[in-house]
Amino acid sequence: MDTLEGSWETRGVNVIKRYGHNKDVDIVFGTITAPPPNIRVKVDNETLELEKDDVVVLQYLTKHKRKIRITSGSASLFKEEATSIALDGSPYKHKHDIDVSNGSLTVTEAEIEYLDELKAGDRVVLAEIEKGQKYVILDREVIY
Repeated sequence: MDTLEGSWETRGVNVIKRYGHNKDVDIVFGTITAPPPNIRVKVDNETLELEKDDVVVLQYLTKHKRKIRITSGSASLFKEEATSIALDGSPYKHKHDIDVSNGSLTVTEAEIEYLDELKAGDRVVLAEIEKGQKYVILDREVIY
């Protein structure tokens, strides 16, 4: 089995390059009208409101937990500052203060719980598959 390396953005681009453009997939926008678990989504320019059986939500947009391992060559690197811990494959960066006042790093494994679940009013980007047979919520929409 092939593995894809790099950030989640790079892996996404590589999947598209590997498998090519699928003419049965369109990108559309919508608004969350009811939060999970009974999620509902109003797709822009459509009269239909999608229900939970019509959509797939990517894990990072849900409440979920991840296990991490913290490793360092020397705890003395962190005596005066906090360290940043990033999860491979995650679009989010996390900053955690680690107490190393005793000169050794005591935490080597931890669990992070993500609570930033989709909520009513969130604008989202969706992949519409096979002319509306299924929708995948890809991400929140951000406009600057």
